Amino acid sequence: MGGVTIWSGIDTINEPGAETVEEACVGQGTECPEYQDGLAKQNRTNALIGVSVGVGVVAAIVGAVVTDWSGSDEDDAVEAALQVGPGSVGLGLGGRF
Repeated sequence: MGGVTIWSGIDTINEPGAETVEEACVGQGTECPEYQDGLAKQNRTNALIGVSVGVGVVAAIVGAVVTDWSGSDEDDAVEAALQVGPGSVGLGLGGRF
């Protein structure tokens, strides 16, 4: 997730680029295609940042709750499930705690 987010941030800065937007959008306002393209890429990057943070938080929670830090061999299996879909994220834990 981090790599995709970094790529998206770089792409947002470089394409179309601030200078291109300033030159192409003189007198057109926010309806200018170059401005809209840059705005869409900015929104994509912001969403990826949010998803990356969310995945990190879920990983930390799963690591803290599911990992058997004591190293015991007891049959206290805990299962974790992460579901990511359009507009939703779900985390489920099952087993004996």
